[in-house]
Amino acid sequence: MQESSRDSESAAMVIETLRRKGWYLEETDDLKAIIVIQTALADDRSKVFESVESELLNSDLKSIGAKSLPEPSLLRTTSYLHGPKVLQVQITNTPPFFFSFLNLINIHTIV
Repeated sequence: MQESSRDSESAAMVIETLRRKGWYLEETDDLKAIIVIQTALADDRSKVFESVESELLNSDLKSIGAKSLPEPSLLRTTSYLHGPKVLQVQITNTPPFFFSFLNLINIHTIV
């Protein structure tokens, strides 16, 4: 039982560190599974965060990602995004997304 409590505390610490670095994630079973697996695979407990972050960078964040950007109507009038923010961009063939993405790039590069 104590091992489970320690794993839970370790997962909470990893999630908090991810949040401080700009990751907006839902605390789902999928995220907890990634943390548990990377903890089990790690030779050094101090490297768990890097392993989890590396795994997330190579993952589709649809199932575990949380909202981090303001509403589109506010994004058009905002000249600065507070953060750090980790964003995963998905390319689509829909023209409105393309133009919105270009506006986001312009906002980011101006500031």
